[in-house]
Amino acid sequence: MNPIDTVRITILFLGFSIASWQDLKTREIDDKIWVAMSTIGLLLLAVQIYFEMNSIILIMILLSFIFSAGMGILLYQLDLFGGADAKALIALSIIMPIIPGEIIQRVYTHPFTPIAVFNNSVIGAASTSIFMVIRNLKEKISGGKLFEGLEDENTVKKLLAMITGYRVSIEKLSKGGFNYPIEEIEISEGKVRRRLKIKVGASSGEENLKKILKLYEEGRIKGRIWATPALPMLIFMTIGLAVTFIWGDVIFKFIIMLRS
Repeated sequence: MNPIDTVRITILFLGFSIASWQDLKTREIDDKIWVAMSTIGLLLLAVQIYFEMNSIILIMILLSFIFSAGMGILLYQLDLFGGADAKALIALSIIMPIIPGEIIQRVYTHPFTPIAVFNNSVIGAASTSIFMVIRNLKEKISGGKLFEGLEDENTVKKLLAMITGYRVSIEKLSKGGFNYPIEEIEISEGKVRRRLKIKVGASSGEENLKKILKLYEEGRIKGRIWATPALPMLIFMTIGLAVTFIWGDVIFKFIIMLRS
């Protein structure tokens, strides 16, 4: 592997590791990380272009950046990605738009680093649903009433709740912990009315959380409600980065395997 790619990989793992730590602790990422990574990436790219005047490589680099930056912005606008996640994808497309040739030959994958990392990170994030299902089934087997007060909700909503969240005490919600309700609670004619509201998106639903906590503080509601964790996506992206260099794009290889 050439020295430029070695520097790129080192900077990538350093930057993503710091961002992952911040994401785990606060769910907020310092923009200086992405600025530093992008600046270094542009400098390395300039050096590469100077020594490797290959039009095919330049076209692939441009395609990788355009597609990755566009996908990051689109996912953010659709509320399927947080702002830091989109910035991470863009920074990645600048510092290493193309997977080093030696790695491509070894793991047999496509050349676009951001796409491979994104696909691998999505698999990692989606796997958390297994943990949630196991947790909910364990509570059910132990005699827990998972949908007490929500008996009238349809089966589809209940299944979605079981794979995207779990029940937590409102007291725990009030103490933080990056869990956000997937229930709406209203007081109508002196009665507590609850319904599941499962929204696929990166936004935390803070307005709904504030409303529920206000009712809790007034003593009008208590007990446990359904909530979903705000996942630290940067951790999954860092893992996805490592998987890319070890195995390649898992989804791409799975599709190739099915076609063959």
